[in-house]
Amino acid sequence: MKNLKVGSRVKVDFISESKTIYSGKRFIGSGVVDRVEDGRVYGRLYDGRPFI
Repeated sequence: MKNLKVGSRVKVDFISESKTIYSGKRFIGSGVVDRVEDGRVYGRLYDGRPFI
């Protein structure tokens, strides 16, 4: 995670465990990093879905 910066292009593939409507849903695709803070990476897939 040390090399991730705002604007980095990423490929994601994970199952959400967020206790929200997205919990248990698989996020897969390519996107961009919007923020890196407190050990978390915030971004959005190219289809518009956000991820943390």
